[in-house]
Amino acid sequence: TYAVVTLNMLFERFQGGLPEITARIRGKKVYDPRSGQTRYSRNPALCLADFIRSEAGYLAAADQIDEAALIGAANACDDEVYTNVDAENHGNSKLRYVCDGVFRSDQDRETTRQQLEESMAGFSLETGGVWRIQAGAWASPVLNLTDVDMLSPTTVVQTANLGSDRLNGMRGTYVNAARNGVSEDFRPYQNATLRAQDEKDRFGDMALAFTGSHLRCHQLARVAVEQSRGGLVLRIHPKMLAWHLQPGDRIVLSSVLYGFVNKTFRVQDWSYQRNAPLTLLVIEDVPTFYDLVDEVMADPAPNTNLPSPFI
Repeated sequence: TYAVVTLNMLFERFQGGLPEITARIRGKKVYDPRSGQTRYSRNPALCLADFIRSEAGYLAAADQIDEAALIGAANACDDEVYTNVDAENHGNSKLRYVCDGVFRSDQDRETTRQQLEESMAGFSLETGGVWRIQAGAWASPVLNLTDVDMLSPTTVVQTANLGSDRLNGMRGTYVNAARNGVSEDFRPYQNATLRAQDEKDRFGDMALAFTGSHLRCHQLARVAVEQSRGGLVLRIHPKMLAWHLQPGDRIVLSSVLYGFVNKTFRVQDWSYQRNAPLTLLVIEDVPTFYDLVDEVMADPAPNTNLPSPFI
């Protein structure tokens, strides 16, 4: 993005020398597969896809972007979730997530990709030469699995995140859109229910290079804090009916052994080897992680309904 300004130095008002020139400039036009048009957009999913295809990014071809996943992520970012919109807090936008920022082309591309992902509380990954983009929003599970669908016993990788990683608040920096992109601290976010449970402050830090308002910072912080309170990770070995699953897909899982019914998980990773069953790494995931209200329950998705072994 650049601007060309031509001045006629014969004009009297320019006799004192070149004036200070400032401008508010929109960013690069990006392709939107939903409309087939290439135009300016603040949608983080579309901006991330453009970065992955760009010279500054990964030079991916158009057919190396999972278009269905991109459309889903773009729609999630475009969800109109705010009811009271004002210019100071939202930048006159009702979008769930927006991309407001710039990056230097000499910056490490992994850092830029991570910053773009953080602006939508999402992620991107490459598998089999194809990039998949996911936004931080709830999507319906695509498969139900029970014990009878497993070829090998399910194992627990971890029951929860480490204590030091279980947060009740978040602080950090953002790019203040109201002050022409000055980087400054956003108002710290903290969940009162989780703070009371921990009986002490547990803050994490975020550097939001593509977020321009306190409200959006708090929404991103809320997602990160509530996700940190989960962390149940399982390794499952389902039959080939789960072959189509990819990282980011959500499933519903029931286990008699571990004592939970219709518990939702998100696929983190998968692997397959000859003479061995399909292996999926799945992490606990619930809709309340992505809503617009603070969690009021100590644990919205208990790991098990089995009785406590300490009673």
